[in-house]
Amino acid sequence: LYARLDADNRLIVGGEDEAMIDADERERRMPEKARRLVERMRAIQPQLDFEVATAWTAAFGETGDGLPLIGAVPGMPHALAAFGAGGKGITFSFMASRMLAAAIAGESHDWFDDFALDR
Repeated sequence: LYARLDADNRLIVGGEDEAMIDADERERRMPEKARRLVERMRAIQPQLDFEVATAWTAAFGETGDGLPLIGAVPGMPHALAAFGAGGKGITFSFMASRMLAAAIAGESHDWFDDFALDR
């Protein structure tokens, strides 16, 4: 379960993630998942008064090895990229900022290859 407030002070609650390829099945499960998210949020924050305005589902992409893609874009000289991986965006975005800054400064480390876009 994860929750945050947006810029308009609306509560955004998410979770109940699971591996699924079939988009129709994901859509069929969404109402029950939304109900469970509301139930869980009310259990941990019973003082909050809220109602669901919108519910949605989406594909959750990640790489096969669970690591992000960070570094030089193959075939595009002078282009660097950082693509997130799964739900670890906050952790990996900091690391990506350090790696890309190092790459711009001309530094390289062997472990950068572990995150290469063409690995």
